[in-house]
Amino acid sequence: MLYYHWIEDVLPRLVIARRSGTQLDADAVSVCDDTLGGRLGAAVMIALGRRILPLRVSHGALRIKDLHGLIREAAPLSIAADGRGPYGRVHPSLPRLVEMRSAIAVPVSVLASPALRSRHGGRIALPMPRARLAIGLGSPIMAVGPGARVTVEALEHGLREARAESLSLLAASWGVNDRISRRS
Repeated sequence: MLYYHWIEDVLPRLVIARRSGTQLDADAVSVCDDTLGGRLGAAVMIALGRRILPLRVSHGALRIKDLHGLIREAAPLSIAADGRGPYGRVHPSLPRLVEMRSAIAVPVSVLASPALRSRHGGRIALPMPRARLAIGLGSPIMAVGPGARVTVEALEHGLREARAESLSLLAASWGVNDRISRRS
């Protein structure tokens, strides 16, 4: 398994882990790159008892070594699909990682309301105290059959499905659907 999400879903996922004592993908190893955000995320995940694997993108030889480790890792992985940018787009190398692991890619979206958003493209969503959280899953994706490929478009579609599901659940939790139906 390879659980993947947008970078903005990381903090709400950590809030779920902190609140419930369990994690959405508790058996998965989190992949953290060597950017400032990746190092901070790694520190938080380690503090929560989560196992991490590095992806040192700033050094070519170490990046190759780390990718080999990700491919060989027996445990499921959890990774930000848009890590290192462009944010809101699946990284072009993610389909190959899915294929090389012969993995089932599971798109995950975790939204919080209310949440503080960064001014820099919405890459960070910090749930406010007592925020409601919603978890959405998209359709699993995998390469089936000889010559079958996983595409960036398929992975992005899965994340759109997951986001729509989490938005729907969040709206329902606030009673938005009830208010709309009463007005009709």
